[in-house]
Amino acid sequence: MTPSARPLLYSIQVKGQLDDRWLSWFDGLTLTQLTDREVTLICGLLDQSGLHGVLNRIFDLGIELIAVQSFPDSNVSTNERKEQ
Repeated sequence: MTPSARPLLYSIQVKGQLDDRWLSWFDGLTLTQLTDREVTLICGLLDQSGLHGVLNRIFDLGIELIAVQSFPDSNVSTNERKEQ
């Protein structure tokens, strides 16, 4: 796999609290509550259309987007916990 074709992990920071009822909306993503006002979603996506799908879901739910960052797979913190 060439470097440009390697999967990226995306860190998506949103405003608000996401409790367990939101997990089904973000199946397969890691949710980490940063503060009582911010949540980070971590997702591994192979292409831009997958990222757009997650961002569209955030928009459709009326959740305020704060930031989106991409990282090579090995650079994302391993202390993120997966909510199930």
